[in-house]
Amino acid sequence: MATFTPELDSSMPAGEASVRRHTSLPLPKQFDGTSELWPRWRARFQRFRLYSGLSEKPDSEQVGTLFYSMGDIADDILAVIQLDESRTTYQETLVALDAYFNSKKNTIFARARFNRRVQQPGESVDSFIQDLHKLADECSYLTLKDELIRDRIVVGVRDDDLSKVLQGKQDLDLSEAIRLSRQAEARTEGQNLLRPRVDLVQRAFVPPKTTKKFLHPPKQQPPGFGTDKKCGNCGKAPFHKKESCPARSAVCHSCHKKGHYSSVCRSTKVRAIDIEKETDNFLGSIQHVGETDVWTAELQIDGHPSTFKLNTGAAVSVVDEGEGGPSSRQDGTNPRADRVL
Repeated sequence: MATFTPELDSSMPAGEASVRRHTSLPLPKQFDGTSELWPRWRARFQRFRLYSGLSEKPDSEQVGTLFYSMGDIADDILAVIQLDESRTTYQETLVALDAYFNSKKNTIFARARFNRRVQQPGESVDSFIQDLHKLADECSYLTLKDELIRDRIVVGVRDDDLSKVLQGKQDLDLSEAIRLSRQAEARTEGQNLLRPRVDLVQRAFVPPKTTKKFLHPPKQQPPGFGTDKKCGNCGKAPFHKKESCPARSAVCHSCHKKGHYSSVCRSTKVRAIDIEKETDNFLGSIQHVGETDVWTAELQIDGHPSTFKLNTGAAVSVVDEGEGGPSSRQDGTNPRADRVL
């Protein structure tokens, strides 16, 4: 930012000439015309006016320097408030500017923001209080400003213990509320720095944990759980506890274990197959080569004689009566021999 030297020019405006004559301090940054920022810019110019010695100069120089520092927006404001800067005192000018910017602000909205402001997680006390001052500047609280900021600190800090202490103070003012809040924050930060070391010492002597059975009671199944399942011990539905199972005292016929029926036995089942060995029967026949077969008979069919051969089943039987089986007759002949083919 540029600074000013004592060089003078007769063509310079009164405000600029006054600044160059009395100080080399940089001017405040030009004002952008935002009504919410007017209190901050006004306070900054007040400090410049005090430290530069401008406050001891005539009002015309102070007013001229004020509008010169504001920048181009000053001409638009002067056209609205219709102020003669050569005849108006510095204090009258500030009153007129305050009225101009306050008329542009929504005081109800500004106060709503102020009353809803609380300390955020991780936000320091100083940052919280500074923002309260900024919000209060937009609320037109006038002489009640410090008291309302104090009340906002009491109800807005995150430390509940601190809030109770502040509420118990009879003659609590803003400076006392700020001092106690800073002390509480510093005390909490110191405890946080010491706590990790204390935990480290305590953890070095922690005895090993012992595992106990049945530490937690068994989980209760919801009503109707497993109604579509069968018991694995008795095979009946719905599923039920082992204590109420009818097979809890039964002995399985398959594995000979107690507690279930053989129909639901989960052991490997082996089916025995009995194999009976039998000797095949051999039937042989003896033929007499050259012997004339005499088992024939002549029958009349439609008046015509015809010769038929009689089927006895075997020409010569050499099968023992016991080898013939239950189908053999007592006379040694096969029942099929009575058939004529």
